Amino acid sequence: MGNRLKKPNDQARLEKLGATCSLEDIGKQTIDGKERFFQFCFEAMEESGSLGLEELLIKNKDKFLADVDFTCISDSYWLGTTKPCLTHGLRGICSFAVEVTGIQQDLHSGVFGGVVHEPLSDLIWVMSQLTSVENRILIPGEDDLTREKIHGSGEKTVIPSKVIGKFSIRIVPGMRPEKIARGHLNQFLQKLFRPQLGHDALPWMADINDENFRAGARAMKLVHNVDPDYIREGCSIPITLTFQELTGKSVLLLPLGAADDMAHSQNEKINKVNYLQGVKTLLAYLLELGKV
Repeated sequence: MGNRLKKPNDQARLEKLGATCSLEDIGKQTIDGKERFFQFCFEAMEESGSLGLEELLIKNKDKFLADVDFTCISDSYWLGTTKPCLTHGLRGICSFAVEVTGIQQDLHSGVFGGVVHEPLSDLIWVMSQLTSVENRILIPGEDDLTREKIHGSGEKTVIPSKVIGKFSIRIVPGMRPEKIARGHLNQFLQKLFRPQLGHDALPWMADINDENFRAGARAMKLVHNVDPDYIREGCSIPITLTFQELTGKSVLLLPLGAADDMAHSQNEKINKVNYLQGVKTLLAYLLELGKV
């Protein structure tokens, strides 16, 4: 794979910055005569709601996040497999759990099946009311809902005393989780089953014309030799808004993976070319920020 960096000066600077061997080394750099400090936050629980991270950042707002000018999160994916993009919008999310309790304890299905009301049957009915057979959302005011499956290995020959169904609703600007939980959803279910609100996140939007996004765009152009697309993602990354609110500064989402990486699925991967070009892109981004 050839290096697509065209400018000799940028090439030399990128190689110098990329030659650093530790985060301690890269944490402080002199770029174009200006001393720059970089701070890193590694987090591996984004798919579990980033448990504990928001509290940690709030606690260290005046220390770790003090004097932060820009934030960059390397997450989300390109629209295709060849052209890079920058993400400037995310949908929010609110997760719910519906619990149905009937009998006092689990019962043998061969003895009590057909005799007692089964909580699982009631739960299936409740969940079936969320969408039509044409897959249209039936909750008034909601546009995008995804349901989680309840499953497990092995045969089931027991009537459970309690079952829990989980589903999530993706939200867009103008929608708030608490309004959905207390308003549309409770009214729709006629208050027979009160859904419990789980983790939630508001939608996020950014200004693609600020210095942070312009630096990201220049870095993409430098490495990939093409201007990136600007997209709004369907996914939700709650910590993005947390960084923006705590720092009061711009947050850039810099995707490195391709659309066929099978996110959240079997055989999830990242192409070698995306990985290597991604390293160059992140380093080029740091160089471009140094020019701001």
